[in-house]
Amino acid sequence: MKIASLNKDLHSLQNQLNSETATQRDLHDKRAALSKEIRDAINQVRKEREARDALTHEVQTLKNERAELNKQLATKREAHAKILEQKKELITKLKVGDPDSIIKEIRRIEYAIETEAPSFEKETKLMKRINQLKKQLTSAKQITEISTQARNLHTELSAIKQKADTIHELIQDKAHASQQKHHATVQLSTKIDDLTTQEKEITKQLAVREKTLGPINQQLEEKLEQFATASEHQRQENVVRTAQRTATIKQQLAQKRLAVEDKLKRGEKLTTDDLRMLQMIVEQEEEHEKGEKK
Repeated sequence: MKIASLNKDLHSLQNQLNSETATQRDLHDKRAALSKEIRDAINQVRKEREARDALTHEVQTLKNERAELNKQLATKREAHAKILEQKKELITKLKVGDPDSIIKEIRRIEYAIETEAPSFEKETKLMKRINQLKKQLTSAKQITEISTQARNLHTELSAIKQKADTIHELIQDKAHASQQKHHATVQLSTKIDDLTTQEKEITKQLAVREKTLGPINQQLEEKLEQFATASEHQRQENVVRTAQRTATIKQQLAQKRLAVEDKLKRGEKLTTDDLRMLQMIVEQEEEHEKGEKK
């Protein structure tokens, strides 16, 4: 096979090898990028789950606290209902009005006296009514005490309910945040599955493509051996041709030298052409000697 043809084949195989190597390198880079993205997503999933679990724990703690407050509310409401019932029984027993209503009535009359400027007769009548109401209020001291207890219990109930409502809002907020974290975890898990599928597909492609490198390398090695053999053969042929050419030139030079020397022996006069020829012979011999030394 001619060297030019082998050289062409070598160039083609080398291009194939370079192209395939570049393609596989790109696939390796893509798989590495996918692997990193998968690792990052897995780390993010772990963080989201930890945050979700922390929120879930907080929600459970708040629910327990709310349950305790609801128990307190039930107890306080029961106590408040009993006190109101006692107040009602005392009002019936003492036959007086509700102390709170009496106080309101007294204040209403006092305000009327101050703002309406009633006549002397009407003012006297209103003052008499105030005194009657105050006597009733004194008689209803027990009812007043119970009313105070009822008001205090109502205040406690309001405070507990407000706290329970606040906790309920916190539970809703944290439960919503926990749900968002769970949703993010699900989305990330789906993303990881997709990325893993892509990574496996690239791994399959690489497994197929890596098998193509062997034949290309084998062909390349074979062509290189053929190229080396052909080059050596051509070198040897060149050596033989050079030797033959050198021998021919030496033979020609020797013949020319003999012709000139023959003229000299016969005593013939050398012509200008003979001298020029002799000079050329000497120069050519020197050049060949130099070439052979190289």
